[in-house]
Amino acid sequence: MNSDSFKTFSGVALTSVTLVILTGFLFVSHLEEARRGLILPDSFCPVEHSVKVWGFYEIFPPKVPHKIAVVIDATDQIPDQQRNEIADWFKSDFVRSLGRFAKVTIYKLNEIISDEAPEFEKCAPPSEANPWIENPRIVLEGFEKKFLNVLLDDVKLLVAGDEKNFSPILEMAEKMFDSYDEMILVSDLMHHTPGYSLYKNSGVHNDYENFLKTPYADTIAKNRQDKKLTAIYLIREKLKQRQNATLSGFWQEHMESNGGEFVVARTLSTIAK
Repeated sequence: MNSDSFKTFSGVALTSVTLVILTGFLFVSHLEEARRGLILPDSFCPVEHSVKVWGFYEIFPPKVPHKIAVVIDATDQIPDQQRNEIADWFKSDFVRSLGRFAKVTIYKLNEIISDEAPEFEKCAPPSEANPWIENPRIVLEGFEKKFLNVLLDDVKLLVAGDEKNFSPILEMAEKMFDSYDEMILVSDLMHHTPGYSLYKNSGVHNDYENFLKTPYADTIAKNRQDKKLTAIYLIREKLKQRQNATLSGFWQEHMESNGGEFVVARTLSTIAK
């Protein structure tokens, strides 16, 4: 190969290598842009469809590992001290337990179960940065501003609700377990509806077997396979005789006898009234 041919070959080779590098760079850039597009910017939740890069390379959104419904039972008054304790639990224990992309949806328990829109619905973004590509301070500030603080504001607002005539906890649990893996219930656990009431039907002894004999029990779905009911338990002085061990036992038997799990994650300070 003479010098002119060698120079021509070298020029073509260099141009080819440069084009390959540029093509690779463009592909990686488009791939990273597409990956960012798999996450909805307002909710941090993954989209529900795959995306193709350059028409041939398909990428899939991350999966939501856990769907959590937070239900605030504000059908009776919750004083400031207990509101602060509730907020503290969500800020510490709850947030630490969340994996990335866990979906958190907040509902208010009303007298009548309806199809009202949730008060809050977001997936947990990362609270810790990748040290290679992210600024830890910026990641943490974004997590607190766009997720944690919004969640806490909604919780504080909902626990300040007015007293209601009924508290349909069983029906709400049935509805939540249709779509969610776990229901976190902020409540005194005193289910109360015209069809069945833990205030009246069971007296101070909350017997789940007696509940199963009532016509009302036939209206409540029993399949709770792999579902979890987590209670943030409100103790009220006026209910201390009824809020005994048989009350938590009622809910535990309701969940476990149907394949689920019941846990009291925190018992709050007793409410004086």
